[in-house]
Amino acid sequence: MPIDPREKKTAGSHSKNAKLTEKDAQAILDARPHDHFDFRKDGQLVRDLAEQYGVSPTTVTRIWRRKEWTHLERSDRSDD
Repeated sequence: MPIDPREKKTAGSHSKNAKLTEKDAQAILDARPHDHFDFRKDGQLVRDLAEQYGVSPTTVTRIWRRKEWTHLERSDRSDD
């Protein structure tokens, strides 16, 4: 049976393949230190978060770059 492209994808922790909870993904997003991600400066933090939450560093960077968990917003926004 072909997949209907109009069907909505299941987002976030509602996906059957989700390894993170909403709360975990929010914590990863909020841990982003600044608006411009630079792996040279932030690489160790990415690896630490990935290990802490049991996901790959790629998943952490995709959350930070708004490629995954896009329905979440940073809760620690400040006007620097």
